[in-house]
Amino acid sequence: MRRLASSLRWLVRLAVVPTLCGMLLDGALARSDDASGIIRDAGMQLRWNYEKNSNGANDGLGQLTFDISDEASGNPLRYAPGQLAVWLQRQRPTLAEGELACRDRVKSLVSTGVGRRADVDLNTYRILSLNADRTLAFINPFVGLNNAKLESIVPLPDTPRAWVHAPSRGELWVLTGDAPARLVAVDTHRRQIVRALDLPGDGAGATLALDERGARVWVAQPAVGRVAVLDLAGRDAAWRSAAAARVRRMEAVETPDGPVILSTHADGRLQRWGANAAGVPQVLHGWSLPQPAQQLAFSTLARRLVAHDGQALLSIDPAGSAVRRLALGHPVADIAIVDEGRYAIAVGGDRMSMVDLATGTVHARSATVPGASRLALTQRFVYAVGNDEANADLWALADLRAGRVQPVRILLGSAGVPQGDDHRLRRAIAAADGAGLLVANAADRLIYQYAEGMMAPVGSYSNYKRTPLAIALLDLAPREVSPGRYQVPVRYDTGGMHHLIVSGAGPRFVGCDRVALPMTSGQAERESVPELKVRLVEDKPLTGARRRIVVALSEQTPQGSGQPLAQVSDLTLLMFDKRSGWQHRVHLGEIGAAGDATGRYAVEVSVPPGVAYDLFVGSVSRDLPFVRGRVQGAPETRP
Repeated sequence: MRRLASSLRWLVRLAVVPTLCGMLLDGALARSDDASGIIRDAGMQLRWNYEKNSNGANDGLGQLTFDISDEASGNPLRYAPGQLAVWLQRQRPTLAEGELACRDRVKSLVSTGVGRRADVDLNTYRILSLNADRTLAFINPFVGLNNAKLESIVPLPDTPRAWVHAPSRGELWVLTGDAPARLVAVDTHRRQIVRALDLPGDGAGATLALDERGARVWVAQPAVGRVAVLDLAGRDAAWRSAAAARVRRMEAVETPDGPVILSTHADGRLQRWGANAAGVPQVLHGWSLPQPAQQLAFSTLARRLVAHDGQALLSIDPAGSAVRRLALGHPVADIAIVDEGRYAIAVGGDRMSMVDLATGTVHARSATVPGASRLALTQRFVYAVGNDEANADLWALADLRAGRVQPVRILLGSAGVPQGDDHRLRRAIAAADGAGLLVANAADRLIYQYAEGMMAPVGSYSNYKRTPLAIALLDLAPREVSPGRYQVPVRYDTGGMHHLIVSGAGPRFVGCDRVALPMTSGQAERESVPELKVRLVEDKPLTGARRRIVVALSEQTPQGSGQPLAQVSDLTLLMFDKRSGWQHRVHLGEIGAAGDATGRYAVEVSVPPGVAYDLFVGSVSRDLPFVRGRVQGAPETRP
């Protein structure tokens, strides 16, 4: 332990030397605080841009956008999930900013150890569990201790019915209860409810959809036959609604042009919705289907909406009225789109069918686990989960593409109560890297983790004796929105100049830049406290190498007024020679408490011959680091 303590003291001294040298250079390494820039490395170019959230509040919320391309050809470069890492490290004068190379910063951040975490780590995720006991749990899978993985519990006002995530706003919207139904917004950074709104009218059977680009939440209310919309960016927080006879569900379907808001109706109508200039819902387009649609998706390659009506697949022209119905010979309970919309997979009636949407033919068929009613997709496999969640079948997508049907039965846990028909409350989802499966078993009250293609779980997460209704991932990592373009929401507590650090694997890329993040409202309040000023009163030689140093400590308010600051018992003087690296620390004692001596502190020290030192003071109790406590008026040289 003595040797370790000695090593740590030596490292601290080494850190202080370049820090003070860099500080004395008076910001020679500083650069523009523009919210955009270009990074080049290894023949690659990364254009980045930071945008503050447009909600008008200084809440430390924004978004980073990256465009990564080959520098020679300009072709976009794509990274698989988990292969692009981003950090924001606050620029601190206590670190050797000019000494640490970009690659060394990356190595420091990816290694483990106390003090090596970034201020804003944009590469993590959390497991969210929506529970029957009216709670929302945040589980940290990166914590090694099993009993310490639960980070937060957010109590909900009633039983949760549906939820949607708005990453750009840092909010999770949860629909709770029936009569009355209430919509609550959970801040995913602070882990608390920040808004709560009652639905207009009877909320029984209500469903929820999010238009994140338009900053609107949509709700279908079958009990009253209406559709309601809430403008998230508006200040009045008022619902606006319109009649929607026999409405059943409201769904948001992601397309290359943005989300499309659709409502399904018991009479077979399918309607696309928007908001007029006054924010009131209005129908933009409509279709008449043979049977009511029960689930909606979008095929990018076919440029078609894909749905099912419980017995067949539907291919719908989003701009016209054409509807093609493909009977599969078995009921349909769930569908999934793979290969950017080339294929649709449908499951139901103990059968699975893979449909080629280009030809409208069934490409592969298979029997499934009894009662299979849910699909889960990973990068290389598709899973059909039994309704009691005890078993599942998996198929390799490569085999299905080749027409080979080779199902593998896996055990998911104890059999439980069959899940309802809401396909948006899922207990089996893909893992964060897309190469595995997370399954929340209601009977076991555990979340099992499966490696891709494995027949047995490789681990589990405790749900702390809570029955999960659904699970989801709070993904805080960059996501690809178009080829070569990545976006990631940013949430921080303290603004100012930050180092932007980006690292990619396959192709390998390392780059660093600086970005000025706006100050948050809480930060402005914290930094409005009086500023401490230190003035040199006396620095005179005594006998031999001894010198007497006296400093005056005062508080300066933002208005410019100041007063002496007394009774700081832990005030420490640092003497530092930037040329030789010599430094000496010694305690400063208060020399008086009245008259001109108020707020003055003195010490006698021995100084080696030829040393040209600068003076700094620090105090833990007054939150004054040495880098902010430079003594004003200290001469550069001394006899």
